[in-house]
Amino acid sequence: MAAAIIVLLCACSQAEKQSHFVVLQQGSSLIVELGNSRCKLSDDARAYQVYLSPSGRLIVVEAQILSNLTILRLYERSNGCFKEVEPSLAEKLWHQVAQEQRFKVDEIQRARMKFMGWKGQESFEVRLEGVVQGKEIRVILTVP
Repeated sequence: MAAAIIVLLCACSQAEKQSHFVVLQQGSSLIVELGNSRCKLSDDARAYQVYLSPSGRLIVVEAQILSNLTILRLYERSNGCFKEVEPSLAEKLWHQVAQEQRFKVDEIQRARMKFMGWKGQESFEVRLEGVVQGKEIRVILTVP
């Protein structure tokens, strides 16, 4: 089985040493290697895009679950590896948009989330897109 390998270099803060993260995609699994630690981040997507924060403390993973469903997951560096910060980040963001635009989350079709870029050391922008009752929804949010 072929694996995709991504090497991320983190300059990190002055208190931390410069580190190399190796991110591997093996089949549907996404694995990060940091020093001697090897941690599975996810194992349920067809494809992944990985974005390391400028601080080196956070990773955003864009996961294509189905051909018409893409979500984001946020991981924080913890105890020598990365742990998911908020398991329901995608759900939380869609609930926020649904409340603001007055529709029910279960009405969303073709839900997609796209990482747009880091805003500072640890905040980032996300674009949410979907269709609700035949109407296209497209919103950009900043996640602190």
